[in-house]
Amino acid sequence: MARVGSYSGVIEILNGIREAGVAPDVMTYNILMMNKAQEYDEKEMWFDRMVEEEVEPDVVTYSTLINGASDYDEQKSWFDRMVEEGVEPTVVTYNTLIKGASDYDEQKSWFERMVEEGVEPNVVTYCTLIGISPDFDEAKSWVASAVAGGVRPDPVVYNRVIEKCRDYREAKSWLEEISQRGVRLSIGTYNSMMAKAADHEEAKSWLEKMRRAGVKPNVRSYKAILHDKGCTSDEARVCVEEMRGHGICPDGGIYNILIGKAATCEEAAEWIEKMQEEGLGRDVGTYNTVIGKAGNYDEGKEWLDRMREEGIGPNGNTYCVLFTRDLTGKSASELLEWYLAEEHHPEEALEAAMRNYERAGKTGEALYLARAHPHMPAAARIIREYGERDI
Repeated sequence: MARVGSYSGVIEILNGIREAGVAPDVMTYNILMMNKAQEYDEKEMWFDRMVEEEVEPDVVTYSTLINGASDYDEQKSWFDRMVEEGVEPTVVTYNTLIKGASDYDEQKSWFERMVEEGVEPNVVTYCTLIGISPDFDEAKSWVASAVAGGVRPDPVVYNRVIEKCRDYREAKSWLEEISQRGVRLSIGTYNSMMAKAADHEEAKSWLEKMRRAGVKPNVRSYKAILHDKGCTSDEARVCVEEMRGHGICPDGGIYNILIGKAATCEEAAEWIEKMQEEGLGRDVGTYNTVIGKAGNYDEGKEWLDRMREEGIGPNGNTYCVLFTRDLTGKSASELLEWYLAEEHHPEEALEAAMRNYERAGKTGEALYLARAHPHMPAAARIIREYGERDI
């Protein structure tokens, strides 16, 4: 049954089992809930049916429901029920609850409870706790706890700790510490170090180190190189050609970074065309970035129209970015009329337009928008400063 591709196929087999006089057992229902029921409501339906047919749920049943629950309260409800029914939770059950808990203190309390109940944490437990730790010191303490408990941390655990480091110096210190333990550096380790590197050149040095170690870079490696490292537009182009030379194709995330680094709107448009040629989807973030490169409002509006043609709707940030473009050739009355006709028109964008007009010395236009929406903080200030003047 687990190998049957379609949900309807499973139902057909289940009906056949019943017609043959064989009652489905707990394994049958677990397979249905784990592998075939896509929605949480379907999982609940199969649970209700197995209870009606007096099939006793086991730890797999409850763990599946806890994992698929719509929220943390629902997860706790299933946990309480399984305990009431005398079903003992496993490490998988507790790991799911730790991941789903609403805050760090509660996550730690689940860890403490599992230990008290004699359930041994595994590497997934510690990896989850490190990932949600509030700081580097706390993350390190979980590694120490894992080692003390006889759990050997894997590279993913160590990489999670690097992500918690406050700065590059701390990350390097941690790397030296784990290297002394004989931990073999993984691609994730190198990628994390590149992401923490102090500048573009330092990040590139890690790329060379990983190659010398026989570790092949991936797309994430190049994202780390390109992202927030003082990497110029020209350097980004060289980097992309290099990754292509190594047989690594840029993905949408790489192109979004390239668009952000573009020196002009024309250069950003070039990357958009490349994305289209390679069949990569654009999203609202892609177009918001391009709009932010536009020289003026009209140019930005053209990109907004294009994104709509592609079936991508604007969000609140789209309008905020658009209204930070050069508005000197656009009257406030025309701008406001168009904006209020939009399906969504968050006020933050209007405040951005007011400030933009004000900075450009178009205080009359800023005042027009302020008087149309006087309750906004920026509007109140603009009315106080310019309302009595002869503009």
